[in-house]
Amino acid sequence: MKECYELSHEELDLKSVVLEESDSDKDEEDIFVGNGRVREILDFGLLLDGAGYNIYLSASEGLNTVEFLKKFLKSKSKKDNPPDDWCYVYNFKHADKPKVLRLDAGKGKKFKRVLENCIKDVILQSNVKFDSAEFKKVESCLKDEFLTKGESKLEELKDDAKKLGFSTNITDKGIYFIPIVDGKKISEEKYDDLTVEEQETIIENLNIMEDKSEDIMKQVKRLKKISEAKVLKLQNKILRIIIDDIFKKLENEFETNKKVIAYVKELKEHLFNNIREILSEADSHDTLKDLLNDEDGSNLEKYKVNLFIDNSSVKSSPIIYCENPSYYEMFGKIEYENELGVYTTNYTMIKKGVLHNANGGYLIINVENILKSALTWETLKKVINSKKLVFENIREQLGALPIKTIKPEPIPIDLKVILIGNENIYRLLYAYDSEFKELYKLHVQLRTEVEKNKKIISRYYHYFDEVCHKNGYHMLTSDAKNEVLKYASRVAEDRNKLTTKFSVLIDLISEAHLCAIHEDISVINATMIKQALHKQKNRSALLKENLNDLYEKGKLIIDCKDKKVGQINGIALSDYSESTIARIIRITAVTYMGKLGVINIEKENKLSGSIFDKGIGILSGYIGNRYAQEYPFMLNCQLCFEQVYNIIDGDSASCAELYAILSSLSEIPFDQGLAITGSVDQLGNVQPIGGVNDKIRGCYDLFKTKGLTGEQGVIIPKHNVDEIILGDDILDDVKAGLFHIYAISKIEEGVEIFTDFTMKDIDEKIHDKLKSNFEKRMEKKS
Repeated sequence: MKECYELSHEELDLKSVVLEESDSDKDEEDIFVGNGRVREILDFGLLLDGAGYNIYLSASEGLNTVEFLKKFLKSKSKKDNPPDDWCYVYNFKHADKPKVLRLDAGKGKKFKRVLENCIKDVILQSNVKFDSAEFKKVESCLKDEFLTKGESKLEELKDDAKKLGFSTNITDKGIYFIPIVDGKKISEEKYDDLTVEEQETIIENLNIMEDKSEDIMKQVKRLKKISEAKVLKLQNKILRIIIDDIFKKLENEFETNKKVIAYVKELKEHLFNNIREILSEADSHDTLKDLLNDEDGSNLEKYKVNLFIDNSSVKSSPIIYCENPSYYEMFGKIEYENELGVYTTNYTMIKKGVLHNANGGYLIINVENILKSALTWETLKKVINSKKLVFENIREQLGALPIKTIKPEPIPIDLKVILIGNENIYRLLYAYDSEFKELYKLHVQLRTEVEKNKKIISRYYHYFDEVCHKNGYHMLTSDAKNEVLKYASRVAEDRNKLTTKFSVLIDLISEAHLCAIHEDISVINATMIKQALHKQKNRSALLKENLNDLYEKGKLIIDCKDKKVGQINGIALSDYSESTIARIIRITAVTYMGKLGVINIEKENKLSGSIFDKGIGILSGYIGNRYAQEYPFMLNCQLCFEQVYNIIDGDSASCAELYAILSSLSEIPFDQGLAITGSVDQLGNVQPIGGVNDKIRGCYDLFKTKGLTGEQGVIIPKHNVDEIILGDDILDDVKAGLFHIYAISKIEEGVEIFTDFTMKDIDEKIHDKLKSNFEKRMEKKS
């Protein structure tokens, strides 16, 4: 009877899909394979410009979501114009509030270059003009005019002095008058020999000359100022012409940008007012280049352009993925220099962040990473709400250091933020972050598997080729691609589906490439894929080897032959880091007189989880419904997972538990060469479980270790058949009749596989036992 439930080799073997070259689908549809609905939502979401239409993309690990999302966005942004450039410049009215200039994409670099050239040209042409013979001649004429008039005034003074009897001596320190008597300059001794009347006359005339000299000096100084003013006026006129002429090209280039023109006007005025100081600084430097590179307080520092965002090489909307969304990485920062213990800065030290690079486009962020910093998360929400990015210095807010900072003009922010994370984080944010639901109105969920058909397979094939080309791997042969697809179905846990966790497939191809190199093969064939899979398993083989060693030495007691009453081989899964290991567990049941029904030893000792306990309750329901309709169930059924000392949870062993109880109640022995996995409901329907392939593998490996005789096998739920993807070793032994796989949908079917009896036989035996127990109790009462 049990043969009718056995799965044949043909049913278990996952057939390869053969595609002709003409079937290869090499368009861009491999983006979000099988997620057409996601594509539609994203298409719609990208068109919405209203507040809050940012996107949360729920995706499991390994989906290569970022890669595919960037590719999708790139296909959508091809027609977009590149975003504008942004430049920070000096604010000539408020030095602590740098201005920001917005220019068309690529214009920022040109503006910076042309402005720097303008400054250079002004300095060079000014020096050339002021050093020219023509200018020197005019300047000399103006100075000579002053000298001529000055000399005339001084000669007039000398003549007046001579008439009054004085010789005039003009020095740097002033004008001195020496009395002359009898045609000779007199000394102090001779002066004392003069009469009082003569001395008084000299003093009176000296006072007259000193008054005249003071007046003459005022006239000379006035003449000098007039001369200097004329020279300055000439210089200013020349400078105005030079500056206006040189900047004319720049102003014409950006005449439609009012803010740029206003800035250039202020810069020209500042340059005009400070050009002499700049020219003086130029004299103290060997070259003009040295002067322009001098950052020690030079006036030229104020004319530099901080090309903050340069989109000259950008062809469309930027698509930026921020892998490390720390505060400064996201929002930029202002750098500082330590000057005598005080941290100072200027507009050239403003550094951009990821948001600036993504402005005008798309910013992709891993939500789990950004949530590690509450400040970064809150600031991002603030930026999205306000649509501008204000530089805030964290150090200044903390007051940790003496800082002389600046407040740059904020840049308007216009971008679409796409958060990538798992569904649990989305639900938590939606429930507990009041702003989140207003800022991320579009929620998209990615599937982790797709239906397997020729079109989907062709897209996978094309993607495999892309991976190999991109990473420099050997190309995959058709049979190798089919092996990767088998693995994709195994990961999806469905032979009719393929996983979309492309990262695990890429890892497999990468390792197969290394195997091919080691074997000196120019392509990756199916053997290389199998080798790579084998190596992956070997990395976690130690635990499995230790487990098998315990079975072989009899430390873990498992019966793999004969038949026994009240004992069934169940299968449990254990997760260890990257690997999942299945082990066979001996489940025993004993029944005896009592009124407690099914007793769960694990629960009694607090070694069971809630789902496991629920499964025990279901067993009680099944037994009561099936056997306690005519006579009361006055028995205790005690269940135990032998040699299990850790917490047990889940209901995938409930079928095994039920069979152990049925065996104990009916006293019919069950085959120990079989193991079973499956959940059961109160009506006896066998329900699907998870990890069916791992459980088959674990069962097979143990029986193989013990020695296959053709009697061993495993029973699984029929609902899990579509998930079976087996290794070649298992398939070979199935084909040889050494190992068997059965699929059932009812508890009754399993009885026929485990025993030589039917469910009717078991029902009768249990019914007779309950009837006998009831009659004995009634006799005692009477």
